[in-house]
Amino acid sequence: MRVHQLQHFKPKSGFPVLKSNSFDELVFPDGWPTENIVKDINSCVFLCGRCHGLARIPMEITKCGHCFCECCILEWINENSNIGISKDISCPVCTSYFSKSDCDYLDEISKCLHRSYNSNEVRCMFNCGTILNPDLLIQHECWFCPNRPVSCPNSNCQFSSTDINMEKHHPICKFRLIYCHECRLPKFVSEHNHNCKLELTKTIKGEYDEFLKRSCFISNMLIYFTHNNQTFSTPAGSR
Repeated sequence: MRVHQLQHFKPKSGFPVLKSNSFDELVFPDGWPTENIVKDINSCVFLCGRCHGLARIPMEITKCGHCFCECCILEWINENSNIGISKDISCPVCTSYFSKSDCDYLDEISKCLHRSYNSNEVRCMFNCGTILNPDLLIQHECWFCPNRPVSCPNSNCQFSSTDINMEKHHPICKFRLIYCHECRLPKFVSEHNHNCKLELTKTIKGEYDEFLKRSCFISNMLIYFTHNNQTFSTPAGSR
């Protein structure tokens, strides 16, 4: 299973960042450092030509055969394309020209080369001690590593930490939403002065205002069609 990375953003540091307030969306700007390679099987063939680490989701420029991380080469293409048209882009390694169509994923170019790539074993960059082949490791680092950086999924909360610490933070987060036992409306867990009558009034007023807007829109449409002697067309499937 391929894990696509962000194509239009590349942080300066080698540490991954959160793309959004989500548990699952990490952006890895570089490949794995060579010191993280535990079992080396021709890893030099699969080093990224830009970040010089073991390529994450390796892509190859078929014209010259150089290998890159997906994030690295796609960012290079975005930076060097002429107004979005992928022409006259030079390879970061040998400066030979290529187009975006000349780039393809290693597992689609050669299954044999991809098996050789996965013969390497790499240590997790979050120091959890896990050692896996590259394809499995990127899934581990994105979704399963207890030390991966995550941010609190609750709106307005700016807390960020490791996944294992987030499990402790989430139940006590003051921005966590719960439902009032009396009015059944959502409220923050830290909201001790919840006024059911006031909140219900606000909710009903909001729904009523929305109803008036829709009614006004429908009335205007009816006036328009009547004025122009037009009729509504009913889809055949709804009769």
